[in-house]
Amino acid sequence: LSQARAQINHLLATDVGCGVIITARQAFYAARSRELAMDLAAFHLLDFDEEDLHEYAKLRGLSPQTYIDAIYAARLYEEVRNPFNAAITTERLLAGGQLSHIRSENVAWVVERVLASRPVLAPLRQRRAVQLLAVGMEAYSRNELSRHEAIRILCLGLDLGEDRAGEVLDELHHSILIRTSNGVSFQLRSFGELLAAEALQDQSFDRVRKLVFFDDGSPNPSWMNTISFLAEQHTAIRKFFIANHPEWMLEASPAAFDEQERTAIADTLITRLDNNGQFILHHPTIKARRLFRFVTAQTGERLLRDLDSSRAEVSANAMVILGMAKRSGVLDVALPIALDIRRSDPVRYAAIAATMNAGSSEHVDGILGVLTREDRYY
Repeated sequence: LSQARAQINHLLATDVGCGVIITARQAFYAARSRELAMDLAAFHLLDFDEEDLHEYAKLRGLSPQTYIDAIYAARLYEEVRNPFNAAITTERLLAGGQLSHIRSENVAWVVERVLASRPVLAPLRQRRAVQLLAVGMEAYSRNELSRHEAIRILCLGLDLGEDRAGEVLDELHHSILIRTSNGVSFQLRSFGELLAAEALQDQSFDRVRKLVFFDDGSPNPSWMNTISFLAEQHTAIRKFFIANHPEWMLEASPAAFDEQERTAIADTLITRLDNNGQFILHHPTIKARRLFRFVTAQTGERLLRDLDSSRAEVSANAMVILGMAKRSGVLDVALPIALDIRRSDPVRYAAIAATMNAGSSEHVDGILGVLTREDRYY
């Protein structure tokens, strides 16, 4: 590094018109930038937004909408905002491959490629090391560990001395981990959650329960995403949470559940909302865009009947969910309510949401045509 610094300084001194760009991994720069002892302006790559992803797919020769549809169907929309992950997913699609309908399989594939980008550690030890760190973060209910905590976990889990554990940790900074002001974390939170689920995949339900649940028997919300990954692969976990905490399953891929399981999840949560007098569009944890994916033919028939309910929350929830599921018949009920400018109640809000999802541009133009600035939903 000192030799590189001397050569760069010499170049800058002897070539007045010279400009220099130095690239480095985030962890390396965080640890060694002071050693450069140069007056550098530091730039950090931002994650891609959806416009960037459209442009990137186009430049790679892939239909932008095809790419966006594929990553949304695969539940990878957060992961591909990282440019490396955008690259490997476009490569897979361009090569004629497909993304899985199971989210845990997609994230596991991305993790595999990230780890393979730096094949210095033995693959099994590398995988085991990141699984241990992931479980540690979940157990601490944090998205990061101090360096001391991370080294201690690796010492215990891999039977290593502190120096060797530190070397393993430093190597992982070149692939899947990043340095933070307080220690270390995964590049993406979902990487750690998937790896924690992998580590628990062969464990008994009792072992998982000891880690995930508080002493009062309630589940620790910090574990929700990890459990959603684990439920896709672990039958006992899936059955328990469907029966007791179905809202925890909404982050999982519906394709991992059979029709009876999907019906149980959707029906239980819809009944809970209705019984509590809650509107799904305002609910803090049960999200309509997650729930509608679990709607089966049986649940759909129940929701069509609910459209005629005299209870505001029942009909409103049915409209929203059926609208997102693009079920026929919902527009006949929702559109007249959406166009009724005399109403400013949650049912009309639900009707607008249903129309926006199930309708066409013609329906949207119809709503825009009747709105005034005084309208609550303008």
